[in-house]
Amino acid sequence: MTAFIEGVLLAVLLGLPWLIRLAAVLLWLTGGALAIEAIRTIYQPFTPPGAVFALQFAVIFLLVAWAGVLLRRGRLWGGLTVGGLVLVLLVRYAFPWFLGWQYASLVSRIFPPALFALGLMYLTFRLRFLHKQKEYPMNEKTNSLIDTLLGRDVETDHGGLTLGDVIVLMLDLVLLLYTGWRSYDFLTTSVPQGYEILALVGLWGLDLGAVAWSLVWIFGSASKYQDWVSMFFFVFDLVGVVLTSLTDSLLYGQADGVLSVTLKAIAVVVVPLIVVANVVAGFIYHLTSPQTRERRAKRKAEHEYRLKMMQLRNMERDLAYAEAYLLARQEILDKSAAMAKIKIMQDQIERQTRLALRDLTGIHGLTTAPQAGEERLAELRKRLETIQAQQLVSGNGHTPEADAGGAAANPPDRFQE
Repeated sequence: MTAFIEGVLLAVLLGLPWLIRLAAVLLWLTGGALAIEAIRTIYQPFTPPGAVFALQFAVIFLLVAWAGVLLRRGRLWGGLTVGGLVLVLLVRYAFPWFLGWQYASLVSRIFPPALFALGLMYLTFRLRFLHKQKEYPMNEKTNSLIDTLLGRDVETDHGGLTLGDVIVLMLDLVLLLYTGWRSYDFLTTSVPQGYEILALVGLWGLDLGAVAWSLVWIFGSASKYQDWVSMFFFVFDLVGVVLTSLTDSLLYGQADGVLSVTLKAIAVVVVPLIVVANVVAGFIYHLTSPQTRERRAKRKAEHEYRLKMMQLRNMERDLAYAEAYLLARQEILDKSAAMAKIKIMQDQIERQTRLALRDLTGIHGLTTAPQAGEERLAELRKRLETIQAQQLVSGNGHTPEADAGGAAANPPDRFQE
């Protein structure tokens, strides 16, 4: 009998650690089941079944993530026990108080989208810091697949991704299902029947838009203006996500309430503006990209080059025209000079001819010849006698042509002088 009792005690002692572990697992599962049921109790009255399932799956994921963290740190059983006990106590004592709180409905409606926004903001800044180093050399000292997946062998100033980062990432993906469902459900109420596909397009300006701008700010933006645009619309879209999620949840449970009517009136105006603003932001982001600015600068430089070359061609054309004008003017001046010389020669010939015509009787030669005064006078007298004799002869038998010729050859005034 003593041996039997000792054997039982030994078996209990040997099995006690496993019994404690089993109790810890059962306590952890019980706490998780109570938490899942509490989520259903809170959100089922104003949430579609799919969105409720997304929140319950988020709780399941957190339970599994908690177990993974404990397992990695070697504190699995104690952590499961504490975690399960905390969940049981919260659901048993804090949950009834929360349901009786006057702001419980509002807080429960805001909590999922707010948690999604906070998680996405954390991941955005965290991954941006990790991405500051463009190259990711692998650390040859580690052979752990987990370390590689978590990014701890990525050599950056901020370390690699941790298990907590991965948990936040997965939790945000689950919450994205909830907020996306809420946003889609609200958008379907603001589009005509049969055009529900437009609600999916609207998600790109809300939930998917926030994720997209987050990734753009982490991996894509390269200039100051792109950083501003991506970060502003990342926060802007998150505000729209919270607004649509809260408004949609209020429309399910308190459609006639003052807050519901007010938020719906605001959301109907703000949400389309958010979607349109995202479209405009896409163009602004493209226009402020370094590649676009480089191409614009290149086009501007090419335009200025073409303008300057056109100015040079215009100057060459004007110079060619000026050269042609000067050559033509020089040619005209040469011709004018030649014509002037010809005119001078013609005038000289004409003057000589007129002098010769006036000297038909030789008077001009006598008056200008270098002779003595008495000889010149005698010669003139002789010439006058000859002329008078000719006139007497012509007076007896002269003709009009002879008179005209004599008058032209011997002007009376010259002879009198």
